[in-house]
Amino acid sequence: MRLEKPYIITEIKNHSREIRLEAELLKNKVLNWLNIDEAPKREYIEGITIDKESSKDLDDWIWAEKTKNWYSLFISIADISEIIKPWEKLDYEAYSRATSVYINNHAYHMFPSEISTDLASLNHDTKRLTLTTRVDLDNNYDVTYSEIFESVFHNKNRFNYEQFNKHFNNYWEDYHNDLNLFHKIAKNLYRKRLWYWWKNDFKEKVTLNLNEEQSLSNHSIPSFIIQEFAILSNIENAKINFKERINGIFRLHMPELKWKITSNKIIERAFYNFRNWYHYWLWENFYWHFTSPIRRYADLINHRQQKAWIRDKKDEIYNKNQIREIVLNINSSIEKTIELEKKHNKVILNKKIERFLKKIKEDDYNNLSSISVQKFSQLIVFFINNPEYLNNTKIKNEILYRINFNLLDEKSIARIVSWSNEILDLDEFKILIKTKNEINIY
Repeated sequence: MRLEKPYIITEIKNHSREIRLEAELLKNKVLNWLNIDEAPKREYIEGITIDKESSKDLDDWIWAEKTKNWYSLFISIADISEIIKPWEKLDYEAYSRATSVYINNHAYHMFPSEISTDLASLNHDTKRLTLTTRVDLDNNYDVTYSEIFESVFHNKNRFNYEQFNKHFNNYWEDYHNDLNLFHKIAKNLYRKRLWYWWKNDFKEKVTLNLNEEQSLSNHSIPSFIIQEFAILSNIENAKINFKERINGIFRLHMPELKWKITSNKIIERAFYNFRNWYHYWLWENFYWHFTSPIRRYADLINHRQQKAWIRDKKDEIYNKNQIREIVLNINSSIEKTIELEKKHNKVILNKKIERFLKKIKEDDYNNLSSISVQKFSQLIVFFINNPEYLNNTKIKNEILYRINFNLLDEKSIARIVSWSNEILDLDEFKILIKTKNEINIY
């Protein structure tokens, strides 16, 4: 199979009219030939999805059951690989984009909405083709068995966060016991992973808080549950992949390449690779992305490869050289998307700050002292890009006052140092910062 060269992403934008028409044609075509009720060799399962009210691309379903000696977890993922074939127009579009992007409450989907929010999405009271991972845990939450199989999923109830909290907090609701069981399992999976990480590295540098997840708000509990179940599914599928020597796309985090710790957080981003090493932050030797094929192209590739193995095909969809080429493009596209996203967010932030400054300007900048540290840090970035504001004495004096009384974060102070050295000859900034011994930024 010949790999087409992806187009270069130059801006984050919606799909073209041609691509949307292609998606509509595919949707009508699939609905005509796909009889889900008669899907061969697929196990029928029922359950629920949990997502934000605003979410439209529902690609995962979870369930868990308690037996006498273990827990059985089921994570079902939309099987978009059944309807999107390699190197058709829609696949090429997804390959070029590599991922969906969410900016300012707007979604720029990897696939057009006809696919991502309709044909492939696990919507309420619909049946969809899925790939299901089953994982059995013992009472110590260690994995005793895992498998992956093709399935047909019927979504009996689509929970948003408000509905989740209603059932989670009230014992008389139908799903109260189920959701609390999910939470119990998620907490223990998280604790186990955190304990391994703390025990093996940064024992003296990072404070261990095994009860951290208990401080989550009710709004965060459902996303926490989904996160832990998804991580477990990704780990177990990566193990199957490695054991069976299936070519796939692994997700690595190797901070020794370039890393540092700031505020107890590892900075360096994870990346994709055709070879497996390890994921440092999760403290796992095997990890790949599998749970979001509607939103991430790497997951779709892994679905195709693993499904070929499930069906006992001798030949995989992609060989190692093709996987290597796809990985290079995905990493490159994601880096480009991140740059464009930052640029886009910067424009939006500057507009918000300009509106904010216009309001305080009407009061002759007399309310600068009431601005929070976080918001003032955003103003610092704006001032760096728009140094003409420093002509205003009140703004300059407010910055000097905040430096003097430690009312700025270290990043803001570092920016001021760079700014005053390279853009403006503001000696009063440099002298004041250098005399404050407790700020070590040189």
